[in-house]
Amino acid sequence: MKICFILPAIYPLVTGGAEIFNYYLINKLSETQKVSYIGLDDLHNPQINFFKLIRIKPTKFFFPLQILLKIIRYRKNFDIIHVSFMRGHFFHWLIYPILNLIWEIKYFITIHDGNTSISKPKWIYYSLFKRAHNIVCVSKNMKEKYSKITQRQTIYIPPLIPFTTCDLSVSFLKDKYHLPESSKIFIYVGSLKPLKNPKTILDGFLRITNELIKYNSFVVIAGGGELEEKLIELVKENRMEDRIRIIGKVNYEQICEIYKIANFYIISSFYEGTSISLLEAMSNSLPIIAANSPGITDILIDNYNCLLFNPNSSEDLSNKVIKLLKDPQFCVKISKNVHHDFVNKFSYSNMIQDYLNLFYSSIYHNN
Repeated sequence: MKICFILPAIYPLVTGGAEIFNYYLINKLSETQKVSYIGLDDLHNPQINFFKLIRIKPTKFFFPLQILLKIIRYRKNFDIIHVSFMRGHFFHWLIYPILNLIWEIKYFITIHDGNTSISKPKWIYYSLFKRAHNIVCVSKNMKEKYSKITQRQTIYIPPLIPFTTCDLSVSFLKDKYHLPESSKIFIYVGSLKPLKNPKTILDGFLRITNELIKYNSFVVIAGGGELEEKLIELVKENRMEDRIRIIGKVNYEQICEIYKIANFYIISSFYEGTSISLLEAMSNSLPIIAANSPGITDILIDNYNCLLFNPNSSEDLSNKVIKLLKDPQFCVKISKNVHHDFVNKFSYSNMIQDYLNLFYSSIYHNN
């Protein structure tokens, strides 16, 4: 099959979950399929045919125009186009129905951002979804939402990547990150932006500084974004720089080190598709404290494989942290359950095969 991916942003240029997922998906598929890629950043993979976009402002018009012209010019090189649906200007979503209507070019959509609203002009979005040969959603919550919006069948496939393990010892890593060897570590891995709600994590831990000291516990926040400077300032104001470490962006190749030193994982988002960092925490059997939010509760069950908290309540988060610190037997229970669920419900090889099957059906069969 000849598959063309449209990815203006991709890892390592951008370190969001969707960008990391697409990076691994496109590289994996290139092992067995003829893969092309239209985007900004060369992946330096000789098996992938790269068509470069030029950054010309206003990009909301010139990116789609470049994509349209490249697809028309090289359309005989593609059996199908793969499009990642996230926030974007409506002009970008207009080109795919046009390509399908005039040149009968097939396209396949994966929806990564269920929090994206269908804005005006709505007919463009309805046309985009109507003419797509398949629509994949990365969470069950998203699948229900877009099945109603599009009035057609959508398919749930979780966004897995080949999680790596770290061969370095915990002792070595704690020394590397200047953490006491006997300490207990809470981690947050993700963007520092309002939707991810990291301030509630800080507020929650700042309420229980005495407990952090008592239980020799530390917080490591790995990620960057628009809230990073404000959060660092908040930690400094409370003189908690030693206990709460905001370490900024970490290359994905090194993120396994953060999971290796962790004893607990926290996710605080108001909304998620299916969080890759959450899935990685599950694969590492970490006890999880999670916001009671759409997308997260598709996967996690309170008091079975996690503790859920109200994402608007730092006090509720504090209470859940204290419960895990005080009850190691409960931690063992949810750790076993979260690992059991990951092993039995999520398979990278199955996910790749699901995508291949859908590409095949999109190319060789009707909708």
